[in-house]
This record gives sequence, structure tokens and C-alpha cells, in this order.
Amino acid sequence: MRITLDALQVVESIARRGTFALAGKELHKAPSSLSYVVQKLESDLGITVFDRSAHRVRLTLAGEVLLDEGRRLLRAAYDLEERARRAEAGWEAELKIATDALVPFDAILPFISAFQAENSYTRLLFSQELPGNNWLALATNSVDLLIGAVGDPPAVQGLFTVPAGTARPVFVVAPEHPLAAAEEPIDCAVLWQHQFVEVWLPQDSAPDPLHTLVEGQRHISVPTLDAKVSVLLSGLACGYLPVCAAQPHIDSGRLVVRRLGEERPPQTLHIAWRSKDPGRAIGWWIERKEALANALRQSLGLQAPA
Repeated sequence: MRITLDALQVVESIARRGTFALAGKELHKAPSSLSYVVQKLESDLGITVFDRSAHRVRLTLAGEVLLDEGRRLLRAAYDLEERARRAEAGWEAELKIATDALVPFDAILPFISAFQAENSYTRLLFSQELPGNNWLALATNSVDLLIGAVGDPPAVQGLFTVPAGTARPVFVVAPEHPLAAAEEPIDCAVLWQHQFVEVWLPQDSAPDPLHTLVEGQRHISVPTLDAKVSVLLSGLACGYLPVCAAQPHIDSGRLVVRRLGEERPPQTLHIAWRSKDPGRAIGWWIERKEALANALRQSLGLQAPA
């Protein structure tokens, strides 16, 4: 490599300060040593970096290209140094956090801001997991932390959970759907005649297939909670929604709640992680698990765990 970080640092300082003398004071080096670095760089690359015809040196076109890309390399080098120091101090280079589709990201934003105020060098990689796959993602170390994981945690060694609260599901249909006028409680024979919608993506690693309300019932599988709400609002299918997601549409009259002969039980949302000896980054989030749980309860209207 003919371009070194030291040479780029010299070029950047001279371009910013305007003279070799001022750059030398900034870098604690003699102007003659800076001149040697620049001349060697120009000779090695076969370019002219600075126009020295005036009192204040100016970058040439080639010099501007060198400096523009060079500053990116310098920033990356400084960042790498800091990441290495952070890693030595026990901070992970990255932290993979998965949230359930039900969790509003606004509830997590204050925690992200507080975390980055203390440590801006650990990259936070957020993803959204489907209910049938969230525990599997944690069990296989695809994620480090789950926020709002729905359902009962699996029996996996070293898995830690904190219940955030319970979400009550409600069975809803659009007002024009035939089940909106059906006699309650609606039995299985009536349900079987109507299409069901659920959030589910077929995956080789998914532990369970989609569970319909009635065996053999026609169904639509959609990839997100928003897509499920859209299908329900259209009247194409019936299905369950968490009450917090359904309530605005119930209040507006776009969805109606119907009572079934056999209702689904409330679902518990968890904050979960797997590491017994956590690094400082995930440890920061674990220390705030109760505050996270409280934020979920407030944003989703969850019932506090017993």
C-alpha cells in the first residue's frame, strides 16, 4: 500500500489548516517532516496533492479526491481503534435485538438513546421475529435479546426470561362479514365455513405449523401484523388480534368483537436473553429489564404479570 493513514492524516491537517506550519503545530511535527511525507506520497502515486503557488496551499483536483476518500478511511480507523478498546473493556462489537411485531418501536427509542449516550460503538442490529420463530431465534443464538417474545419460553438451558405482562386476544371481523351477525357463542361448525387469517411465514426452521381455529379451515397466511389487520378490515377473513392492536378499529366501528364457544387464552409477553456471562452491552439492557417491561405494559396496555 502506497497510501498510509499517517500520510492521509498529514494531508487532512494541511488542507484544513492551510499551511504546513499550522499543520505541524497541530500534529506536533516539524513542517519539513510534513513536506517530506507529502512529497513522498506525490512521488509514490505520481500525482500532485497540493498547489503551493500561493501563501496558503490549495488542494489539486487529485488532492481533493484523495482527501475526500481519505477522511472516510481516517474516520473508519478512529472508529476501529475505539471499538477495539471497547471490546477489551467488555463491550460487544454488535448486539442483535429482536422485537415482536406487536411491540411499538417508540417504546424502545428512549432505551436506544440512553444506551448510545453511554456507548456509541456497539452496533445495535434490530430485527422483527414472528411469534412462531422468536424463541427459536434466541435458542439458536440468531439474536441476543428478545423484547416482547410471545408465548411460553422453551426448555432451553441458560435461557432467562422476565414476563412483561399479558395481552388479551379478541376475535374480530369486519361489520359486513357474515360472522358479524352470527349467533353467539359461535361454534366450530359455523367457524369452519369461514376463512381465517394469521401471521405466519413458512420456514424450514419454524417449530410448528400455523394453527387454525378449526381443523381443515381455509386460511390466509400473512407476513406481518399490519397485513393481518388489513385482511380483517377488508372482510376477507376472520381472526384474532391483541386487544391493544384491535381497539382503535373497534372504537371506530371498522371491526366488531365476536364471542366464540372456545376462546384463546391471554398470551404473556417476555423479555428474554440466553447468556449466563453477558458482555457489557447486553448487560446494560438486562439491568433495565424491569423498565423495559414497564414500557411495554404502558405502550400496549398489558396486564401486569401475576
